[in-house]
Amino acid sequence: MTRLSAVVVLLLTHTVIARYLEYDASTDSVMTSRTRSCPQNMTITVSSVFQDHMVLQRNRPIRVWGWGAQGDSGITVTFGSTTAHVTTADDRWSAVFPPQQANVNGVNLTVSQGGCTIATVADIAIGDVYLFSGQSNIDIPEAYAHQFNEAAQTAEEAYADSLQGRTRIMIVPNQVRGINYNETPARELAVVPNTPACGPSFVSGAYVNCQTNAMRWTRANGTNIRGFSATAWFTGKYIRQQMGAALDGVPIGLVRSSWGGTPIQDWTPAETVSACPQPVQTRTSTLYDWMINPFIGIEWSGITWYQGESNTAANGNYLGPKYYGCALPAMISSWRQALRSPQIPFFVVELSAYCNEHDEHTFKTWCDQKTAVINVTDYHLPSMRIAQASAEKLPGVYVVTAMDLGSLHPRDGSIHSDKKVELGHRVALVAAVAVYNQTRVVWSGPRVSQATVDRNNIAVSFEVQPGAGGLALNASAACPPAILPVFCTGAGFETLDVQGNWSRATGAKQDFSNPLIVLVTPTTPVATVQRIRYAYADWPVASVRNSAGDQLPARIFDIPVSHKQ
Repeated sequence: MTRLSAVVVLLLTHTVIARYLEYDASTDSVMTSRTRSCPQNMTITVSSVFQDHMVLQRNRPIRVWGWGAQGDSGITVTFGSTTAHVTTADDRWSAVFPPQQANVNGVNLTVSQGGCTIATVADIAIGDVYLFSGQSNIDIPEAYAHQFNEAAQTAEEAYADSLQGRTRIMIVPNQVRGINYNETPARELAVVPNTPACGPSFVSGAYVNCQTNAMRWTRANGTNIRGFSATAWFTGKYIRQQMGAALDGVPIGLVRSSWGGTPIQDWTPAETVSACPQPVQTRTSTLYDWMINPFIGIEWSGITWYQGESNTAANGNYLGPKYYGCALPAMISSWRQALRSPQIPFFVVELSAYCNEHDEHTFKTWCDQKTAVINVTDYHLPSMRIAQASAEKLPGVYVVTAMDLGSLHPRDGSIHSDKKVELGHRVALVAAVAVYNQTRVVWSGPRVSQATVDRNNIAVSFEVQPGAGGLALNASAACPPAILPVFCTGAGFETLDVQGNWSRATGAKQDFSNPLIVLVTPTTPVATVQRIRYAYADWPVASVRNSAGDQLPARIFDIPVSHKQ
């Protein structure tokens, strides 16, 4: 099976992705409301990016645009009580409004020509807007996170209802009828009917999965969140919780633009794909062209990227850590340039623990299964986590640790962990630092700084954020009993000898004379040790953590060992 056909199978066999019922126009956003006095042959339109109930970024210039301009067309654009100057170029018209303070009540955007109202976009809130992109772990719906806890889902829906428009959500159309994403870059978002709202998430105590794949901007409520992105929803929830009174009266907008089973090159501008050349060139960039490019001109507080499963494999054509370590920083830089936001914070979600049985084709593999098609550990997944971390060489890029957020048997395979509540909380911690300048917030686990020979041990030094409480070493940490050793090796620390063989360290202990050092004893003579690595498995043993707060796990690493002369 080719990789392309495998992706098609994934998309066709995925969750109840869309239930195609009759279109209910009453649930749709009214983007264009022509008055009866307007001539029917008028060509002026407003970009489909602008929709009723949307959120625009506070404290940044607000750009509005559309199409059908013919020279000096006499277009008037009013936002609330402010009218902006309109410029035209070719058939595009645009206007820029000055930065606005937060406004949860919503104002109208009106576009007129010659005294005739062309369009009114209603109830636009001003607040903080976040974009979430990638593949199926962004798609995964909110209710999926509570699939084992009906009471928690009931409470979540009640919380959403209580927000009364302070959080608003939107899904760029994907995996639904009516879209035809091709190689021609789009200047507009696809306009299709909303996916019908999901029904109750539990029926007679059993979880019912439902994923929404097209949703115009709307106020979040207990019904429409069920099929909305879990990662996005819980990030927004915990941003509001983390910031408390600082976000009183500040709407939060959450946009999901993702597509399950898709590789990074589909999300990368064509001119940037060539920055990481591959032996065989294939069609790329389609999803960037149709699901990101139309947003150019919109301002964001931050972007969350959760992707990499469809590029996980040995190094190969558009696959593996060597390619991804080039492709991810290149994609981030290209998005920043296109969006005219060179410093926009990017939150890269580390690939969570799952049992990587088929590399980029892994789908419904569970970590409590009794057998596997592989019997030798391949280390492709932990190598991809290292590649993801390479993006932090760019300023304003943060890798959100998730390698310990695995789930043995969630509905759609271990690759789709249900621990999105915990993940959303961690992304929110990063946002508190990167967006709201809360520098004392602890968002990362310990990070390795160096490894040196210390008598018969390797002294591994860590850096810990202020407020994290120092290191906590759980020397008895082990694999869950249900997981096959090929997926969870049981190793915390491993060392590489001069012959190129990795071996598990026999033990690790904390150096209490220096609380930021862990002493690791190799199974080979210490003089032969060349490198040391940690948490290098599909399902890693996360034995080192912060000792306080959320006790976030130490980051995966693979570094050289220094031998003192």
